[in-house]
Amino acid sequence: MKETQFVDQNKAKWLEFEKELAQSEPKPHRVSHFYVETIDDLSFARTHYPNRLVRSYLNGLAESLSLRVQKSQKNYFRNFVQFWQRDLPLMMFEARNQFLLSFIILAVSIAIGIFSSMHDSSFANYILGDSYVKTTLANIEKGDPMAIYKDEARANMFLGITINNILVSVRTFLLSLFAGAGTLLVIIYNGVMLGVFQYFFIERGLFFESFLTIWQHGVIEISCIVLAGTAGLVLAKGTLFPGTLSRLDAFRIAGRKSLVIMLGLMPLLVYSGAVEAFVTRYTEMHWSIRLFSILITFSFVLLYFVWYPRKVAQQQEWQLTFKAYLHPIQFSRFSFTKIQKNPTIIWESIRIMNLHKKTIGRALGILLLGLISILTIAQHSTSSFYLYQSSLVGIAMFFNYSASPIFLIHFCVLFTALVLSQMLNSKHAKNAPFGTSAWKKNRGAIILASLVFALIFSFGYSYGSFVILTLLLFPAVGLFLATLNNEDGKFNFQKFWKWLKSSFGRLLSLVFILSAVIFLGSLLIQFVFGELFPQLLSSLISTQDHFSFINYLASYLAMAILFFAFYFVLFSSIGLSFFSIQEIQTAQNLKQRIHESFPDTGFASSQNANLLSSSKLNRA
Repeated sequence: MKETQFVDQNKAKWLEFEKELAQSEPKPHRVSHFYVETIDDLSFARTHYPNRLVRSYLNGLAESLSLRVQKSQKNYFRNFVQFWQRDLPLMMFEARNQFLLSFIILAVSIAIGIFSSMHDSSFANYILGDSYVKTTLANIEKGDPMAIYKDEARANMFLGITINNILVSVRTFLLSLFAGAGTLLVIIYNGVMLGVFQYFFIERGLFFESFLTIWQHGVIEISCIVLAGTAGLVLAKGTLFPGTLSRLDAFRIAGRKSLVIMLGLMPLLVYSGAVEAFVTRYTEMHWSIRLFSILITFSFVLLYFVWYPRKVAQQQEWQLTFKAYLHPIQFSRFSFTKIQKNPTIIWESIRIMNLHKKTIGRALGILLLGLISILTIAQHSTSSFYLYQSSLVGIAMFFNYSASPIFLIHFCVLFTALVLSQMLNSKHAKNAPFGTSAWKKNRGAIILASLVFALIFSFGYSYGSFVILTLLLFPAVGLFLATLNNEDGKFNFQKFWKWLKSSFGRLLSLVFILSAVIFLGSLLIQFVFGELFPQLLSSLISTQDHFSFINYLASYLAMAILFFAFYFVLFSSIGLSFFSIQEIQTAQNLKQRIHESFPDTGFASSQNANLLSSSKLNRA
């Protein structure tokens, strides 16, 4: 790119930065964002236009922004207050249409639940369960219809209710990944259940008592379902309607918006669980006190989530605020020549998946066809499946491994992800300023190593304790493959061991971040294929054998896709971390050389050494 093109492309942005600096009290989050952008542009200018005026201009702009950033260093208490005073209200205002839609769907679902209960007396048993209905009827006969809220183990009740509420909210949010349909289904289901639940007491002349008891915690609890639905709809909108952005960037921005809403409702879920466990049980309190607490809670929800967001949006330039910290990634932030943080590396791995989606799609399609054949054989013929498994892996007999499809599924998924991640990482590394890819020369060794690792991990997963050990082994395995993929020459075990020791904690944190994501994803799949999908399937297929096989097949394939994505991103991320590890080693070696060159003054003083001292450094 010519210098004039570079200036024309970024001139408007730099003028915006100067305008922000000219303000007496610039916004800290905008200054931080501008500083990062300027440093990126300065790095580009230093590389391509080292002796031009644009480099000097950007250097001065970066210094000015740096001073502003230093004046507004992180204050965690201030950031916490700012989240509740500005960030969450602005996000609610921006998502006001989704909030309204979520509320309307819930209200209509409540009406459906009431209407269905009025015309079918057995509908409550179907929705609430026979056990709950029988217990509540027994409590009504005893004269204490709300006895179900009076469990003696209050702490256990609080913990159980809070965890359940959090899981429901997270499930409502995550199911938006299914084009928003999952979120809508959860909202509808909870709305119908609430309508049935409330009418169950209305039918027995207990409306006022049930209202005063249930809605003490129910206002916040139901509001959280609406908020979780709002977050899910925001994420679904960003995915389905990306506008002028790429779908990946739109998903990223919508994800950040929805996560702000999810973080905002978590304390409310804890409060709701505490009220239900410790306060709701006191049904003997005067009705006016209970009604007052309900009105106070309801007023809080209306004021904070409806009125206050509009007020904050009117006082601030909320569109500029979103533009500052929800900007799209117009280009990759990843650099092969810088030490990168784990979130940047993970996002770059996702970008690699997006860039090579056709290649990955073809590989995944072939993999799924193979898994379908394996699962079909396993379902219909245990003996033939065992022979099939033994023919591929003869040592299975030695390990006394059970005839289960889990082994072959896991082996195929892991092996495919290992090889594909290294192959696509090598293609991506061609963009580096130095050619380090050794894929063509070492691909035989990489494929063989991937085969061995996939076999070891697949056998090991038959033992529960090995799962934890696997998390500790992943950094070594990933770094070993990355070294083979980038070191054009004989493998140096001593160098590899040195790199592993210096980067083990960094790589392990990356493994745990992705493991947390995959755990939530597996919970989501278990819910979908354990509760929702069987109900839908049972209405379409009457034959029990066909029903069992299709549900069994769909759940295994969904888990296979999930774990394929997990393994690909994990080992691709470790492969990209290889370059940061090299930069860390280079920096450490340089620091050691500086210490050796200035043994008396130390590193801090060496930074102030004059130019004559550089000759001594060069000789070191």
